[in-house]
Amino acid sequence: AQQEYYDANTAEFTLPESRNITFVWLTPSMILDDMVVPEAAVERLYNERIDEFVQPERRLVERLVYLDEDRATEALARVTAGEAAFEDLVAERGLTLTDIDLGDVSKDDLRGAGDAVFAAQIGDVVGPFNSPLGPSLFRMNAVLAAAETTLQEAAPQLRDELAADAARQFINDNADPIIDLLAGGATMTDLAERTEMQLGTINWTPETTDGIAAYDAFRREAAAVQEDQFPEIYDLADGGIFALALEGTVPPTLQPLDDVRDAVSAAWQAQARQEAIIARAEEIAADVLPLTGFDTLGLEPLVEENLTRRSFVEGTPPDFNDQLFGMAIGDVRVIDAEDRALIVRLDSIAAPDLSDEAVIAQRDALAENARAGIAQDVFDAYVTSVQQRTEQTLNQQTINAVNAQFQ
Repeated sequence: AQQEYYDANTAEFTLPESRNITFVWLTPSMILDDMVVPEAAVERLYNERIDEFVQPERRLVERLVYLDEDRATEALARVTAGEAAFEDLVAERGLTLTDIDLGDVSKDDLRGAGDAVFAAQIGDVVGPFNSPLGPSLFRMNAVLAAAETTLQEAAPQLRDELAADAARQFINDNADPIIDLLAGGATMTDLAERTEMQLGTINWTPETTDGIAAYDAFRREAAAVQEDQFPEIYDLADGGIFALALEGTVPPTLQPLDDVRDAVSAAWQAQARQEAIIARAEEIAADVLPLTGFDTLGLEPLVEENLTRRSFVEGTPPDFNDQLFGMAIGDVRVIDAEDRALIVRLDSIAAPDLSDEAVIAQRDALAENARAGIAQDVFDAYVTSVQQRTEQTLNQQTINAVNAQFQ
């Protein structure tokens, strides 16, 4: 049985065409440890990005803007007297809390309101204070403590960043000499011996995504490279470079049965199991009538209503809708769902709602596509007719005169 399954499904056990490629590559990570980063450069970068490492105390704040200061003062008085909550004021302005959220801000960010907001307790509403948008009330929601990352703590991260920049620059500076070596006839092996580039080989297929094949640029060139093609230098997304040469191709190869016997056995068993499931489902389906309750046959019923051709029913195969819309009312069908079987009965069909906006839009789109297609066909037919009925001649003297003007 395994031999029969293997013979009937050879495509399942055939390896795709592969390409034997020799390549050299150099990435920043390969030479990162060789880059010398002066401590002065680390300190200079730390100072340039000091706002990232030294953050002052901050507050989470909401700001409610009013048209004038009197209205803002009146609103604050209502909150202070307990007549309204801050959320009520926001709703009265036709806003939501998301609309007025400033996020985490520093004292300087708040300008004139900074001192009062930073002196407030969590939940306090203060104001009114002038803001770029007008008189405003501010609610303080949380205190964010000051945070500081020292130079010593930040140094490893900054050093790695500077080393990566230096590695990318090193690769960029050495690209032209490598190109010159290729122009002089250097092979992949020569480049590995005479430069920092590392030599490698790969038996590449479109499914290969390990190592250098993880890069889109390499996969693109590996698919396009031809034997005896003059090698070039290509860029990688991380700042690296590579070159490659095609040594040969291996056509699609059927793996021997002994090498894939376990896979053949598992696939054959899965097929036999699914065939048995389908056969049993067909037996049950024969007992299903238009009014039969599925639960009376030991089935767990699942009712789906108002399905359209665009509907998706979880657990169904891709062609489920095509099969469903090919059924008539009362039809019972067994649908193969790969590892199980579905027993489907169509109970009713509803005519399309021609007043539905989606139906109208789809109908109009189909009509427009049809009109455009007909118009294009008519135009193409007209052009072809004109070409066939028109005698074409070339004036060689005129052509020569025009060419002479470009020389």
